[in-house]
Amino acid sequence: KMSSLVSTVAALLLTSLLALFFGCSRALGQDLKEDALCNADGCFVVYFQRKTFLDSWRACKEKGGNLATIKRREDAATIATLFSNLDLSQSTTGVRVWIGLQRQPRQCTTTRPLRGFSWTTGDHDTEYTNWQKEDSPSMCSVPRCVVMSYSNQEQTNNYKWLDGSCSVSVDGYLCRYTYKGMCPALWSEGAGNTLYSTPFNLLSTLLTYLPYGSVATIPCPAGTKEDQSVLCMLKEDGSVGWSRDSPLCSDPQISHDWCDQDNGGCEHFCRSAGAHVYCDCAEGYQLGDNGQNCELSDVCKGAPCEFVCLPLSDGYQCACPDGYMLAPDERGCLDADECLHSPCEQLCVNAPGTFECRCWEGYHPDDEGGCEDIDECVNDPCEHACENTQGSHICHCHLGYSPVPEEPSQCQDIDECQIPGTCEKMCVNYEAAFACYCEEGYELMPDQYSCRKREEGD
Repeated sequence: KMSSLVSTVAALLLTSLLALFFGCSRALGQDLKEDALCNADGCFVVYFQRKTFLDSWRACKEKGGNLATIKRREDAATIATLFSNLDLSQSTTGVRVWIGLQRQPRQCTTTRPLRGFSWTTGDHDTEYTNWQKEDSPSMCSVPRCVVMSYSNQEQTNNYKWLDGSCSVSVDGYLCRYTYKGMCPALWSEGAGNTLYSTPFNLLSTLLTYLPYGSVATIPCPAGTKEDQSVLCMLKEDGSVGWSRDSPLCSDPQISHDWCDQDNGGCEHFCRSAGAHVYCDCAEGYQLGDNGQNCELSDVCKGAPCEFVCLPLSDGYQCACPDGYMLAPDERGCLDADECLHSPCEQLCVNAPGTFECRCWEGYHPDDEGGCEDIDECVNDPCEHACENTQGSHICHCHLGYSPVPEEPSQCQDIDECQIPGTCEKMCVNYEAAFACYCEEGYELMPDQYSCRKREEGD
């Protein structure tokens, strides 16, 4: 009965994997294909789906990972190998993908390699950076997130980091997954390449390392066995390896111990006590309802939280990233309106997960995220004279001129002769001046205003 059950389970698993594989191939074939590269430390996986930074972060976490951290040159080299093998023939301009760097407003610094950015894992440590441009202090008052660029054609900026708005959608995102251990790839047994199904839902025949929890399906030559499936699992000695050793398609030696045949159908450990055979699980796991599979006893299994799940002795607690607060259901995350706490010097604009400091008209952001007055007089906006004021400026005209009503920056001559009482007798206007004159037989007094009659002999 046990051997029959094992065969049935293997057949069902193979059928499900093949159906999933062909379904995914059709979907991925419509655009750029996701791809992965794994080493002994874990896997980098690139997904080509247009998303914002926050949605990309969520997508990585839903599959058990995080947006990629690139803290070492070795990490950068692994990513370069992954991208150099991508088929980007459908892309004429190259691609940009999110990585796990973000910066909240007013967190700029020139003394740290990450410039005030933090990894989505919550830390600021790094031995490696690859910025494309110098940091701009003018962007300190707004949230910024980082993309990495790659192109088959223009390669000057390949793998460079460029910060920009977190709310725009880019070509894809780069996730990183770490596991308790990795299994080496299996050799083909003569009927085609081994098909691997990973915990992050990628099907591939090209991976050289497989993360803990992956399933390998080995095609067997005609006339031997049905295709065989094995699990990358935690072994009894604490190491990670395949649930069965190769070769898998040739007949094994006949054994009278059920546990020697297909691990007794058990996912983790097969135990035999006399005539009684039962399955057992590694620490941190519990036996499933079918008596063969093992399930994580971790209370956070199944992603009960939208972002972060914190295991506790009596259950779990959900947590949210900076800029969010726990929803009433204590599982989801809601945007926190940071502007309620007046974090900005002048204007505050709330945004999902963050906020943006802005300045009033006539001011611009300074290097520390505050606001300073713009000296408009530097650009000579006035025809005659300019006086700078806080947030604005005032145009003044020289003596004899007044501002043009409809254009205050311009000056026009004042016709003083139109003002009653300017001269006692006659008035003549000039550009920026005027002169008083007297009638014949009169002369202008020293006050340049009054006239007196000439006396005999004058």
